[in-house]
Amino acid sequence: MLAVAWLTLLACALAGCTGAGPAWRHEPVTVEEAGKALAWAMTQLGAPYLWGGREPPAFDSSGIITWSYRQALGVLQLRYENQVVNDLPHRYIYRWNFQPLSLEELVPGDLVYITNGTAEVTHGAMFVRWIEPYTVMEFLDASSRQQKVVIQPWPVHEEVQGQRFVAAGRLKVVR
Repeated sequence: MLAVAWLTLLACALAGCTGAGPAWRHEPVTVEEAGKALAWAMTQLGAPYLWGGREPPAFDSSGIITWSYRQALGVLQLRYENQVVNDLPHRYIYRWNFQPLSLEELVPGDLVYITNGTAEVTHGAMFVRWIEPYTVMEFLDASSRQQKVVIQPWPVHEEVQGQRFVAAGRLKVVR
């Protein structure tokens, strides 16, 4: 048994294992980076909606977010379980790359998640501003209903067309 443990440790050492977990940092983007990402997203207002669209000329709701942050950061690296990837759908951005914030802490470019109740999150958007502080916000999204990238109001405490607010927060990236 001791020989098996020793061989396992030797194999791990030869493979570069440290036992300390990933060697990368996973941290929220800065306020400035969030603002830059929103500025990039704004350049795509009116672009058509396309399920699975990840870059111009057409986007889906996670595609506009990942494209905008990629433009703002130069390289977008996200966590998926113990891997680093460059693109993910909302459910995995929300699960692995999202730092929840209070409504008072939101800045332009932060992420907003809503659901229609069929999953934990079913849609994502980028926070633009408060219309009525901490009650009604504007967000930018690739809207399947409107079939284009739009800015629309969203009440935080009410349902809209069968959808409700879930959470808002900052994108976390691998550096």
